Amino acid sequence: MNNEKLNKWLSVIANFGVLAGIIILAVEIHQNTETTRAQITQSRADTAIALASAYFNSDYLPDVNAKIRGGEKLTYQEASRYRAFLRAALRNHQNNYLQYRQGFLGEYIPRSTTDAVRNMTSSAIGREYWERNKSNYSDEFSEFVDHALTESDSGE
Repeated sequence: MNNEKLNKWLSVIANFGVLAGIIILAVEIHQNTETTRAQITQSRADTAIALASAYFNSDYLPDVNAKIRGGEKLTYQEASRYRAFLRAALRNHQNNYLQYRQGFLGEYIPRSTTDAVRNMTSSAIGREYWERNKSNYSDEFSEFVDHALTESDSGE
């Protein structure tokens, strides 16, 4: 009889131990998820800072952008440099969009990404770059950008 009671108590204690282990594991997973989100946010900020620094510290990109906005013709070198910048910026936005779709980023991402890609592709060179190179991006992102551009073209 003593062994039965002891076995029951040991089972109860073991079950509480398992339950405590599951709770601790759930807390650790939550903490890991939050840490990962923070790392993603920091990585996004670092990338945005790097792109902005590359633009503002560039000897040519601000002038190229001014020419584009002013409707001036670009030299071959200027157009090549601008396309390279567009490629990097669009890759960054694709990364943000796909992370958003996976649930890693906040709800503002589609709006900010839509605004950014519309701005980048509002010029003739930007639109030309996108049309020639959209197959180099994920299908999901390409559809997203095309939809944003269609809305922009229709004035929505």
